Amino acid sequence: MEGAGAEGLMEPREGLVRPGSFPLRGAIELHSEAPNLEFLELAREVGLRDVVIKWPGGPDSAPVAQFANARSPGGPRFWGGVVLDRPAGGMNPSAVTVCGSRGGKFVWMPTVDALHHRRINAQSADGAVRLLDDDGNLLPEVCEVLDAARAWDMVIGTGHIGPVEAERLVDAALAHGIRKILSNHPLLLRFSLETIRRMAGRGVFIEHCYVPNHPKPFDVSRIVEAIHEVGLGQSLIADFGVFGRDANVADALAVHGLDAPTLRALTTATPARVLSDE
Repeated sequence: MEGAGAEGLMEPREGLVRPGSFPLRGAIELHSEAPNLEFLELAREVGLRDVVIKWPGGPDSAPVAQFANARSPGGPRFWGGVVLDRPAGGMNPSAVTVCGSRGGKFVWMPTVDALHHRRINAQSADGAVRLLDDDGNLLPEVCEVLDAARAWDMVIGTGHIGPVEAERLVDAALAHGIRKILSNHPLLLRFSLETIRRMAGRGVFIEHCYVPNHPKPFDVSRIVEAIHEVGLGQSLIADFGVFGRDANVADALAVHGLDAPTLRALTTATPARVLSDE
């Protein structure tokens, strides 16, 4: 792992992960599912640098990002985007165009309506938003979405689609001139390390999200292993919960033994590259 040798890692410590194990001041949050204005105020209080507002199963968040930026000059910069779940019309290039025209930065593939999400959560596939036809080829509307995203220089997030869909999407996105692709918490979606490594090798940024102390178990050491596999340059962590109140993935990794420079790269340096115009 670049920038984190053996001295940067220690054995996991026992006990619950507590909020504040790693300070969020200056961090970039690429995966906030902020439900209300309190989140925006807390982002300012803890000193976040940037916040991306993502609403799975909800509307385009670009307008609320514009509102938040106008309401809190000098505070965090807020960014919006559109999740291509059913409320947005699924694979809807018009929704992407509208979002981009209002300053939206991100286009996420379906999340709660993704076929893969439905399957791994034992939910009905009826009405799921699909990317592939029965032969495994990308549907034409996916390419239309990519064209619209490229026109507004937006970041493509993979949402909750499956590994086969994700690799097909990466192929098409690169062919369509998309400059930034973010694989959203692939470990939680049961992607293999081999798949993650292949995507990172093609320039895809790998996001890791995790809720410590959650009843549903997850071994945080898998995140550390994945970071080792692809390096800090393509790895980031996100989804910090209720800022300053909930224990988050940064806290969990700090307790696990990652050192401060490594965590700063994961929370700031790599996310900044996703948001940059370079």
